[in-house]
Amino acid sequence: MAKGSLNVIEMHIEKILLGLAGLFVVAMFVMYFVMTPHTIDYNGRSLSPGELEDAIHQSAQGLQQAVRSSKPETPAPPQFASQLRAEFAQGVLSGEAVTLPAELTVAAEFGLPIPVLNEGEGEVDVAVVKPLRPDVPRPMTGRSMAFQTEATLEPRADTATPSGTPAETVWVSVGAWYPVEALRGEMTAAGYAPFRTRIYFTGVDAQRQVLRGDGTWSDWQDVPPSAAMPRVTMPIPAMDDESGYILNGEQLDEALDDVKAHQQQLAAPEFYSIDAGSLWDFPVPQADSIELAALVAQPEDRKRGPRPRQGRPPVGQPAAQPAARPGRDPRRPQQPRGRAAAEDRTAQVRAVRADIREAEQALAAQDLEQAIQLAEKALENPFCRGPMQRKAQNVRDAARKRLGVLSRTKSYGGTMLPHPELGDEKLAVWVHDDAVEAGRTYRYRLRARIWNRYVGRIKSVRDPQDALQAELVGEWSLPSDPVTVPPGTHFFLASGSTTNDGARVDVFKWVEGRWARESFEVRAGDVIGGLKRVRELDQEIDFNTGALVIDMRDDVPVQVRIPQGKRGEFTYRDQQSVVILYLDPADGQVKEMMYNRDDVLYKDLKEREI
Repeated sequence: MAKGSLNVIEMHIEKILLGLAGLFVVAMFVMYFVMTPHTIDYNGRSLSPGELEDAIHQSAQGLQQAVRSSKPETPAPPQFASQLRAEFAQGVLSGEAVTLPAELTVAAEFGLPIPVLNEGEGEVDVAVVKPLRPDVPRPMTGRSMAFQTEATLEPRADTATPSGTPAETVWVSVGAWYPVEALRGEMTAAGYAPFRTRIYFTGVDAQRQVLRGDGTWSDWQDVPPSAAMPRVTMPIPAMDDESGYILNGEQLDEALDDVKAHQQQLAAPEFYSIDAGSLWDFPVPQADSIELAALVAQPEDRKRGPRPRQGRPPVGQPAAQPAARPGRDPRRPQQPRGRAAAEDRTAQVRAVRADIREAEQALAAQDLEQAIQLAEKALENPFCRGPMQRKAQNVRDAARKRLGVLSRTKSYGGTMLPHPELGDEKLAVWVHDDAVEAGRTYRYRLRARIWNRYVGRIKSVRDPQDALQAELVGEWSLPSDPVTVPPGTHFFLASGSTTNDGARVDVFKWVEGRWARESFEVRAGDVIGGLKRVRELDQEIDFNTGALVIDMRDDVPVQVRIPQGKRGEFTYRDQQSVVILYLDPADGQVKEMMYNRDDVLYKDLKEREI
């Protein structure tokens, strides 16, 4: 190569490079923007990336315009009524019959429920009200021979005969007044619709404490479910996450129907049918203050008017017959002496006892009219005196009270017991506890469970979680007074002095609804009670109390409390008595017992013994 040509290239190298770079840029522009191979087929057109967005926008506008301008075709509904009328008009002997389709057209697809117009209107941001606490509860206890049949939601018929064999049952029923009117007021203040302030109880819960040997109370424990208390199965609301609708609304409606129809059995359940022993009564305060004079009429032959004033008879008239001697029953006929008279008296006493027992059974079976008649029949017998007369009067008065309570309840249009003074502002609720131990001391507290009137209404309540529970649980009440479950045995010192370094003790044993009594001589180191044959029952009964006599002292000066009147008043009296120290097996404590002939329980058991 010539020397001159090399110099020319070196002199123009920069211009050459710039020219090549410019040609490259022009080639790239032509290839990617003028002759680009990147195209998209859209609606039959080949579009570049820059044209695609405008094409999609134009298509969307056209589709929107088509939707707005189009009208759905409404098919004419089949005229089933006209077809059926034409078929009947032709008659059964016509040549051709109009045939209806085997299946009718579905008017709406199955699935989520159709929203109701104006549903929830005026009910927005409602604060769901929790149930209030009941009043201070009242416990009552007893020992009975009861037919422990499992309760159902349907109320027990008054004439129903209990099945099975009665079993020995110790029980506690705890009742309280529930402030339904106060709860309605809180519901109204919280924004409830008026028709949603009606309260429906789904049940009542109870907890109890037991008194320990050191005088302290145990922790609160749930009362085990009793077979005398039926329960309703509460469904759990299931919600659709997307639409917010309740999927098991039909199940919730069925549960609400059960709750509405069985308020008495859920909030105030009936007790077992009782064959003998303690009779059940309404375990709420002031239930015995319901006025019965206007509800239950007294028999005419038993009404007593004012006594005629005694005075000197007018001249010419015979003097009045002298009154019967004090303490003598004027109904008592003059009886001949001898064996025949004794046998007649025994038969009459047995007849009185049979009438009283049948009256107690009728009262336990809620056959109140029959209980009153049988008790009146026993009272008309001239041999019905002393403890038998008081027992017959108690049965008659209890039947009259229950009959009056039921009449008062029906006058309110419901089955739950209203307050005797406040009416339906407060209703009685109670529970039964038949899992208690004899001789133990308990106290109770209650709480109510009510149906949530805003279950499933998520858009109406302030907290959506409140709409996902079918029932609302209330607050616990204050504790009740302590109640001691009656044991099956009682024992008392039967004398205030000792004989042969021993003391006589009367032991009462509860046997199939009745109290049997036997006496035992005890000394230090002896266990009170033992086996003895009871002539009236014609069987051997175990009177063993398990109490061990530790020490015995004679002629100890003590103060004895003597009851006065019927208002709980009492006085004290000084006397000499035998004092026994014994170990109580119920709680392991050493206790003291002295002779008291005025002991109320001792007198009551002696009146009720076989």
